[in-house]
Amino acid sequence: MGIGNVGPQLSFESHEVNTYLSRDGGLNWQEVRKGVHIYEFGNHGAVLVMADILADTDAVIYSMDEGQSWQTLHLSTKMNVTNILTEPRAVATKFLAYGTVGGAGVVQYLDFDALGWMPCRKPDHPNDDGSDYETWSPSDGFTADVACLLGQQTRYVRRKRSTECFNRRETKLPVVSESCSCRREDFECEVGFELAVDSNNCIKSSIPLVGFVEEDPPECKLRDTYTANMYRRIPGDHCENGWYPPQYEVRCKETSVSSGGSLPGSLKLVLLVLAVAVVLYVARSDRFQD
Repeated sequence: MGIGNVGPQLSFESHEVNTYLSRDGGLNWQEVRKGVHIYEFGNHGAVLVMADILADTDAVIYSMDEGQSWQTLHLSTKMNVTNILTEPRAVATKFLAYGTVGGAGVVQYLDFDALGWMPCRKPDHPNDDGSDYETWSPSDGFTADVACLLGQQTRYVRRKRSTECFNRRETKLPVVSESCSCRREDFECEVGFELAVDSNNCIKSSIPLVGFVEEDPPECKLRDTYTANMYRRIPGDHCENGWYPPQYEVRCKETSVSSGGSLPGSLKLVLLVLAVAVVLYVARSDRFQD
């Protein structure tokens, strides 16, 4: 959940800022309430409580279906709500609304057990008939057939949005993870390469890296080029098999002897051949003189 605005940049005008909620890990957002609100989740996310944070109010609003509909709970006194809290694990249905009245601190106790809802059924069998639970998987949005995020499909169990029930305090909802096949999106450009302007491919960077000294690998002692990795796996990614990043053929640097660097492999070979030829020539010349 978050507070913000729709547009190319963040607005600091309160009349342009609203309250939004995401049900897919932040991939898509839905406006659930106009204006700026302070909010808190309880009962494993089944209860959402909010209050206007910019003006005094005599009520808080709450939703039992993740923002699809809202009900009003009137407070005993009008106050400027500054915070709404529940216990640290957010499994209870009880909240505290903190605020001020005329400069004095006020705390109001909110208990949603009074709704009288029954405990949710069959958390171990989500998606089954008669179960109040469903599964969902966060996605990066690049593929429609498989929901993968950082090379991994993680299936969470959550209460169905329209179900009128409370999660049991001791409920432990299972989480199952498995690796996805690697895709281009699981990799980023390696150091020394950059993303092309007109494609999703990595190319050799045209701008030298400040403070980065690129040294030739041992392969340059034997040949003029070496193979470099253009891509590297994004840190924390768990993909397996699938797309394999292409490599890049790099020409070895040509450093002179006077600069203290090593010679390219082909030049070393030429010099070696010339040295052998000179030795043979001198040997034959000495033989003829004798």
